[in-house]
Amino acid sequence: MFNDEFIDELEVLQNHEESSDSKTSFLAPDLDSYPKAVKELALKKLKLVLYVRKHLNNGWTERNLNPLIEEFISTNPDSPNLSWRTLIRWHKTLEHNNNNPVVLIQKDHQKGNRKSKLNINNEDYFDEAINRFLRAERPTIASAYRFYKDRVLLNISSNDSSLKPMSKNAFYKRIDKLNSYEIALKRYGKHKADMMFGYKGGTIKPERIMQRVEIDHTPLDLILLDDITEKPIGKPYLTLLKDVFSGCLVGYHLTFKAPSYASVVKAVCHTLLPKSQSQELWGIEWPCYGKIEVLVTDNAAEFWAKSLDQTCLELGINIQYNQVGKPWLKPFIERNFKTINDLLLDEQKGKTFRSMDVRGEYDSVKNATIKFGDFVHGFEKWMAEVYNCSPESRGLRVPSLLWQEGFEKLPPAELNEQEVMELSKLTGLKVSRVIQSSGITYHYLRYDSDALSDYRKSYLSPNRPKSVNVKVDIDDVSKIYVYLPELKQYLTVPCVDQVYTRYLSLDQHLINMSFTRAKNRLNGKSDKDLAASREEIREILAGHDAKIKTSTKVTTNKKAAQYKGYSSETVRNAGNADKVSPTHEPKAPDSSDDVSELEALWQSFNKD
Repeated sequence: MFNDEFIDELEVLQNHEESSDSKTSFLAPDLDSYPKAVKELALKKLKLVLYVRKHLNNGWTERNLNPLIEEFISTNPDSPNLSWRTLIRWHKTLEHNNNNPVVLIQKDHQKGNRKSKLNINNEDYFDEAINRFLRAERPTIASAYRFYKDRVLLNISSNDSSLKPMSKNAFYKRIDKLNSYEIALKRYGKHKADMMFGYKGGTIKPERIMQRVEIDHTPLDLILLDDITEKPIGKPYLTLLKDVFSGCLVGYHLTFKAPSYASVVKAVCHTLLPKSQSQELWGIEWPCYGKIEVLVTDNAAEFWAKSLDQTCLELGINIQYNQVGKPWLKPFIERNFKTINDLLLDEQKGKTFRSMDVRGEYDSVKNATIKFGDFVHGFEKWMAEVYNCSPESRGLRVPSLLWQEGFEKLPPAELNEQEVMELSKLTGLKVSRVIQSSGITYHYLRYDSDALSDYRKSYLSPNRPKSVNVKVDIDDVSKIYVYLPELKQYLTVPCVDQVYTRYLSLDQHLINMSFTRAKNRLNGKSDKDLAASREEIREILAGHDAKIKTSTKVTTNKKAAQYKGYSSETVRNAGNADKVSPTHEPKAPDSSDDVSELEALWQSFNKD
């Protein structure tokens, strides 16, 4: 009965959505749709199946599977213990569902009482003890338990018999359930934690294209200009991906923000998808795209992010971390950065130098002449039609020819239509928001649609607010993806203000808000200013002259470039928008001169 009701409600909502709002669409649930513990369990199941698939030489029998299960569990003590029949069932379920880890979600989390048996104050004392245990001074578990027990005993009141300390055994078990890497990270530091738990493989000679792809970041040795004001805005950061088998550059992302999870994900997405925008805008032939089998990274913080690990697992990408202090084990992408600086940027005006002695009296900022948008155009053409088509120094390998040969032999897997549609949702920033009568508000942007209104009518109580998971595309805040738990699907909800949010990035919007607040503070009256004004009024009434004060400003331009959200993706999006609507112009600050007074704000955004 309940299943039929669910299907009827879903069909009604979907039919209404198709008729009233063509831009609204439902998307399938992903791992972020479920509680943290259930999600992590499904990921562990997936890793075990992938491990067995890789090392299994014969059939899926009890004799062949049990040793592999024991071997995997011995190196992964927090992995689920299971029988060989259960492993086969997981394997077949994944095969029939395109290796989607969501099918491994365990439903037990929906049963029983999931509330903690401890008093809420008891939990607070336990959290204090954990924070104490995770200090860099590395206190023992015994001392952490003594601290916890003392805190509880000292705060027991005569009329509260429910507050009592847990046993030492229970305390130790809860410590054991904590993430081992997180414990090592807080107690020993990132370097040792990575050495203890991170996987670091050696160089592997791939047999096909997109089997092994290397990724890394670097600042380019070139000062670029603002597309609108033509003022110098600084050196951009490049995130680059290279296919090891062919030697082709297969994807990139260019921005003025320091390397982060966002720049990595955007570069990976550029690699996965066809370069249709480059073809439409500039006629660039760049045939390199497809699913990545192994993504080789260094040990920078953005590559160790849990969000990146989860995203790559859902996309079917295995991450391999290079050994610390051994860049020669990831040599292919390292060589490219020197090649770009030597062959492409060496003769450009506005180039920078690695040292003061080499630079001499050359003024890179004063001599800069290349606009950011023009550089993106030229850089893509150089990668696709010069570097990828040029033979190596020995003249034995031409990357584009090797790519074509590898493609004809075994083309890489491609994202299907559904995966392409869900890519921005999958890689989006996960947040939690409350559904209100006016829709959903995210950083003062309001999102609503007819379909979301129908959902509110069916499932929302006026006296009880409802919090839901939301995914946000950091490069396009014109829409969000809202997970509706009753329907077990994502709903695409547009922003009410489409004019403002069109091609607007999250960073640009956040700086817009801070800029507006700061500008209001600068132009308004502070308490001290008001006090001074009242004193001047008293003096005027007493016959004295009022004094007039002036102020000066200091200019800055790179902060303005970060405000505009400059990246290689925004250049391509703006180009496509011009083709559709010739009257559309890129966004610019209300007053570029006022940006200088907010340098402290820009610095705070640079730390994110």
